Amino acid sequence: AVFVLAVSIAILGATVAGFGLKPGSVRREATVKRPLPALLAEGIREARVNPRTALAYAASMAARGDMVVVGAFTFLWLVRYTSDQGLNIQEGYARGQMIVPLITLTVMLSAPLMGVVLDRIDRVTGIIVAFTLSAMGYTFMGMIENPFTNVVFAAAILLGLGEGVCIMSSIALIGQNAPAKTRGSVIGTFAACGATGMLIASGVGGFLFDRWTYTGPFLFMGMINAGVLLFAIYVRLKHPATLHVRHG
Repeated sequence: AVFVLAVSIAILGATVAGFGLKPGSVRREATVKRPLPALLAEGIREARVNPRTALAYAASMAARGDMVVVGAFTFLWLVRYTSDQGLNIQEGYARGQMIVPLITLTVMLSAPLMGVVLDRIDRVTGIIVAFTLSAMGYTFMGMIENPFTNVVFAAAILLGLGEGVCIMSSIALIGQNAPAKTRGSVIGTFAACGATGMLIASGVGGFLFDRWTYTGPFLFMGMINAGVLLFAIYVRLKHPATLHVRHG
């Protein structure tokens, strides 16, 4: 039933998008297909020219990695913890059914609010705000030893808040700074960076979970988010108006 519901929602979304998208103009000339390496190279060149684009790529990697850590390691952490304590594994699942939906709900509520804020402030400043919250949230969660204490709910809310605003701020930044002539390449590279972040988060997070501590993936993403935060502060101070283009 869950999978049927998920497929139904996906079909509904695709249908709405199909009817809602504005038809493009008819192009008579043949479209020249370019190889993937050339498109990626073009996207990387834009990052070298515009530090804000490079920041958007880094933010995409971190934001997508954040999602993987929550989805892959929260329940695993709770199940392993209950097993180590000699408790029923079902108690771990029950706890996860309280924590993960709380994170998801916070993401859903924070994302549209961040969208409103981003229309009123510099997009790099939005990245700074977002990754400050995210770095704090993931580090906070990573420092919790007992997930059955009530403090975990505060960490979940802060983590979800950071995750939601990071996603929105990274998308807003790349949307503002992608040049018209290379927009497809830049957006594609942005998506590729997000996929790379997911692979890194799952691989490094799994290693830390097995070899160090159950909350290692959260601490790792806290460090990554802090790194993006420092990069954003650097860009904001050194390149305050680099290719800063507003889209009306």
